[in-house]
This record gives sequence, structure tokens and C-alpha cells, in this order.
Amino acid sequence: MLGICAVCGKPAKLRCKVCGAVVCENCILSYGCKLCKGIINY
Repeated sequence: MLGICAVCGKPAKLRCKVCGAVVCENCILSYGCKLCKGIINY
């Protein structure tokens, strides 16, 4: 686990390659990072 999701605050383990935000799987869905619309680094 990397930390807390930047979108919803739940535990997260994925990090965006573009903006570096930690985002959980639920918030990524098929959209990528909701903060910058970037590509998620699994």
C-alpha cells in the first residue's frame, strides 16, 4: 500500500505516472487518474 487515495481518502496502492498522486483502484476505474487524467502506473 502506498498511502491514502487523493480522491476518496481510502487506502490506495496505485500511483499516477504523470502527477504522482496515489489513487485507489475504485477511483481509477477506466478513467485513469481523476486529478490529472494521466496514466496510472500499476
